[in-house]
Formats: sequence, structure tokens, C-alpha cells
Amino acid sequence: MKVIIFCFLFFAMATGCTKGLKSHRVGIVNLKTIKGKSVWGRSHKRKMNKQIVSREKQWQENCENPLKNTVLKLEKIKKEKDAKPEEIARLQQKKRQLSHKCSMVRQQFKTEIEELNENFASSIINKVKEVAASIAEELQLDLVVSQFRGVVLYGSKQVDITSKVINKLEEGF
Repeated sequence: MKVIIFCFLFFAMATGCTKGLKSHRVGIVNLKTIKGKSVWGRSHKRKMNKQIVSREKQWQENCENPLKNTVLKLEKIKKEKDAKPEEIARLQQKKRQLSHKCSMVRQQFKTEIEELNENFASSIINKVKEVAASIAEELQLDLVVSQFRGVVLYGSKQVDITSKVINKLEEGF
């Protein structure tokens, strides 16, 4: 919906439908640049990556490693000449149970990672909105849009306030 409204306003201004109306000043913020090039953005990304690595390690310890060990034991016992059929059956059952548990835990892991990504993006956007609003008031801008994923069709360097947003974030806004 926001994209449609933005496109409508952009079209209206570009085609002269706004003749006689006050001109509007627009600022652009490149979120990708903030996340990748600012100390603040990289710091937040490191925190998120740390949480992902921690969750991955938990998954390996609770699931992947026990399953791998069970499979290795099962293969070793099967190679033995005097292997007991009940021991093989027990390990095969354990392998099935661990495989089932691992698929459930893996799905939970994926859900947690999606939530982390969503929370991470949301926290960045909320903070950038706050900083951008402050800068927009200082510069008397009427509109600040995000130049990310094709939302902005055109933006001149003169209205790009990304570096100012980075500076404010770095100052601990």
C-alpha cells in the first residue's frame, strides 16, 4: 500500500499535477548502506550473527551430534560378526527417534532464525525512523523514504541523508 501511495505521489509531482501547490522536500535513506557500512549497523549485525551461531551450536549439540554418533555405532555393530539383532534393532529405533526429533528441532530452529531476522530488521527500522524523523525536522524535509528493494524510483544525491543518519547513529542518538 505504501508503495502505491509513493508511486501516486511521485507520478503526481513528476507530471505537474501539483502545479500551484507547495513544493515538497524529500530525503532518502539507504538502509542497506546503514546496515553494511556504518559501525552501528555492523554492530547490530554481529549481535544477530552471534545469536544465530549460538542457536546453531545448540542444535548441533542436541541433535546433529547424537544422531551422527548413533549412526556410527549402528554401522560399527552391523560390521561385527557376532552382532546381536536386538542391539541393531535398538540402535535403528534410536536413529529413527533422533531423526524425527532432529527434523522437529530443525524446524523450530528455522522459525527462531526467522523471528530473529524479523526482530533485527524491525529494531533497525524503528531506530532509523526515529533518527530520520529528527534529521527531517532539522532539514525541513516533508518526506523521507527508504531506498531499498526498489521502493524509490529516483533519488538525487542532494536529498540522500543516509550519511547524516549514520553520523547520528554513531553519536549514540
